[in-house]
Amino acid sequence: MFRSLHARALCALAVGSVLLSATACSSAESATKDDAVQSGSSCAALDPSLAWYGDNRVRLDAMMTEFGTCGAAGDVDDGAPLALFDWDNTVVKNDIGSATAFWMIKNNKVLQPAGADWATTSRFMTPAGAAALSAACGSETAPGQPLVTSTDLDCADEIVAVLEEKTRDGQVAFDGYDHRRTKAAYAWAVQLMAGHTEDEITEYARAARAENLAAAEGSDQTVGT
Repeated sequence: MFRSLHARALCALAVGSVLLSATACSSAESATKDDAVQSGSSCAALDPSLAWYGDNRVRLDAMMTEFGTCGAAGDVDDGAPLALFDWDNTVVKNDIGSATAFWMIKNNKVLQPAGADWATTSRFMTPAGAAALSAACGSETAPGQPLVTSTDLDCADEIVAVLEEKTRDGQVAFDGYDHRRTKAAYAWAVQLMAGHTEDEITEYARAARAENLAAAEGSDQTVGT
């Protein structure tokens, strides 16, 4: 089974949130987009000293000047407006969570679950999903120890398949959750990190990010087979 992650080394607009302060709001609202951006309005306060891709900063400043409402200065809890930007496949191309999960599979960082029972890894895991993972990954590895997924390609392939919501033979891997509020396979990518410390997960995420940014734009990576 083939699963690949397009590792596009695109310049990313790293904006998690933007706080807009109160002063000069009324003048910015009456100005044109370009004038507002160039005027240094507090309603358009993205840092021009950072390395922005293309005209992203100017366009975001213009959007906030046109649609933003300046509130209290300081913390959001005190009334300062907050702009939120979706991350995966919006601010950056592809999914950083998937990239980290794939890196963990390739580097033997997924641990054998408690009792070698994959049903313990997600309350939404179906019996078919748990059985497929148990059959592929076996019980020889002690619980809490790394599965050798860099060479045990049968196990790696089944994990990747379940991350795509179905087993390799096409059975549903997750069920019983509210599809309007979550996606169990996405949550499971995080649950695969169980047993590692916060510092370890940070290290894995950084390694995955570095690997993907170093890859040629449009290139693929193979996880499992």
